[in-house]
Amino acid sequence: MPCPAVVCCLALLSVPMLATSSNQEDIIFRNGTVLTMNPAQPHAQAVWVKNGIILAVGEEDLVMEHETKHTRVIDLQGGTLMPGFIEPHGHLLGTVVFSLANQLSPCLPAPYQNLLDARDGKEQPDCPLYIYNALMNLAKKTRGGKGWIFGLGLDPSRMAYKKGVPASVFHDNPRKILDATFPADRPVFIMDQSGHLAYVNTKAFEAIKVCAQADPCPSDRKTPPTAPPPGVWVIDPETGQFTGLLQEQEAFGPFIKAMAGDTVLGALTNEMNDPETLKKAYEGSLSALRNIARTGVTTFVNGGVNTSAEVLFIETLMQKWAKPMFRVRSLYAWDFEKEAPKKIKPTFWDETNQGMYSVSGVKLWADGSTQGCTANLFAPYAARGACSSAGYGNENFAWQTIQTNLEPYWNAGWAVQVHANGDQAVQNTLRAMASLQAAKANNHPHVLIHFTVGDDRLVSQVAEIREGVFVSPVDVSVTHLIGHVAYWGGAFQNILDGLSPPEKDETGRVPYLDPTGLELRHGVPFSFHSDTPVSVVNPLWFVSQAVTRLTWFYPNLAANQASQMPGDQTITVQQALEAITIVPARQNGISNYVGSIEVGKVADLVHLAQNPLTTRPMDIRAIPVIATYVHGMEHIWVEDEK
Repeated sequence: MPCPAVVCCLALLSVPMLATSSNQEDIIFRNGTVLTMNPAQPHAQAVWVKNGIILAVGEEDLVMEHETKHTRVIDLQGGTLMPGFIEPHGHLLGTVVFSLANQLSPCLPAPYQNLLDARDGKEQPDCPLYIYNALMNLAKKTRGGKGWIFGLGLDPSRMAYKKGVPASVFHDNPRKILDATFPADRPVFIMDQSGHLAYVNTKAFEAIKVCAQADPCPSDRKTPPTAPPPGVWVIDPETGQFTGLLQEQEAFGPFIKAMAGDTVLGALTNEMNDPETLKKAYEGSLSALRNIARTGVTTFVNGGVNTSAEVLFIETLMQKWAKPMFRVRSLYAWDFEKEAPKKIKPTFWDETNQGMYSVSGVKLWADGSTQGCTANLFAPYAARGACSSAGYGNENFAWQTIQTNLEPYWNAGWAVQVHANGDQAVQNTLRAMASLQAAKANNHPHVLIHFTVGDDRLVSQVAEIREGVFVSPVDVSVTHLIGHVAYWGGAFQNILDGLSPPEKDETGRVPYLDPTGLELRHGVPFSFHSDTPVSVVNPLWFVSQAVTRLTWFYPNLAANQASQMPGDQTITVQQALEAITIVPARQNGISNYVGSIEVGKVADLVHLAQNPLTTRPMDIRAIPVIATYVHGMEHIWVEDEK
């Protein structure tokens, strides 16, 4: 029997972490630069750690006075010690599925793709630049097989169909293209890079006993409805047939259920209560999880647990990790279990497992994906852009409904995080939070996830709610998928402002993409995240991307083909480093323990080969991570950099 949601989460809240209790090592770090992220003591020369707790931070000669014959002295060799990086929003199970599936993701810009290829031991990139090539590669790889064909990562917002042929050829009717590319007897399901769209062929509709053709339709299948659920299965207005484009998670369910046992996605989302599947998932996850940890991440916020399968996966992961590579915080999807506000008490830091895991809050999705044409916007998507038919995007909920959905959690004292890409979705969320706060104060930190499209007026509204202008102050801040700038910045200039390279518009919406400059001026804290598997987890990449604001227009991805984003949203390296350490620690209620190097805090640390503050901003992305320390436990990664 599948584990009931509340029972699973209650079990997970009490996951034993026995291995960490044996960490009794006495360590002194010396001969390097210590960037503490503590404004009262920004720099130091040495750090003393005992039993996983920081006991001294300061000048080397003073810290070395604590050395005994039992002390292990770690020579930083001129490198830099920082607080461990915090990934404030990603999807653990999704990242594992992505790593095990057929990948169709487009190449990254060369400065980033080259580092990925070096990590994976590839001499040449094998990522596609065009949709056609990605589909041909998938067809070749799956030739001769049976059952479902499953792929991940296709991205029409960045990939043309072919050279000189726009992505709309595919996006407007993916079913037609997939039917022509793959065998007629095999259902195809391809997830978009955003995670908010998917593409299926005719056989996939037949597999879930729904016709893709209105006529003829066998009696054991349903005739396509004239109006499917809004924003779910897209219909061609001229033919009345499904185009094969699926929008948002509610559209995927029947297909994923049908794939159970036939694909990695179906198995990991439907059969996780099977011990053998759990074992395979754990073993298969280690490489993906190692790739997260080796970037310096010591805390990972898992954004939106919405299946019992995911609960069981994380439970297995945390139980089997004798030496955890990073801490995990999970946000509970608002609609996963209606009894959650009554039966589960979230916590930011569970002392029974030394803070290694907890359910820390709740997440709601106010809209969809900006690049997927489903973000909820004040003004319509650009008429000349790739999302011209999308109008204002998808409003998942009006502000009153957001309030209603979150009210049980808010009143029970949960920390709330809301996925809001578009400016209208952000405003809806702010109105809901203000109304909730007026009825009952909730002083936990709350987060707007993504906040991709904004402007001065919207950022000032966040500041006003923080300052208590309308109601008692709400501790709300933002976290940005900063890869939107580097990887999608060129695409957004078309999608949002209707421009083609080399056109730029300083008065459009793109100058305010991930508006960190505005947020600084208004005093709104921000952090950076990957939303993995949407983009690659690497906090040092986030720093380079936020400071330089460089982007690329696909398929021109060479280093010398970078383009400066319009607008004045640049920040300093110091501010970007705070956005991957102390700020996300505060946002997730754990800044009393991690996020800075201070006496009394937990020894979650990262040893870098170079000092980011003295490195050229674009080169920060390539600084090697020598080692990480989680509660003082060492993980050496330098071998991975050779």
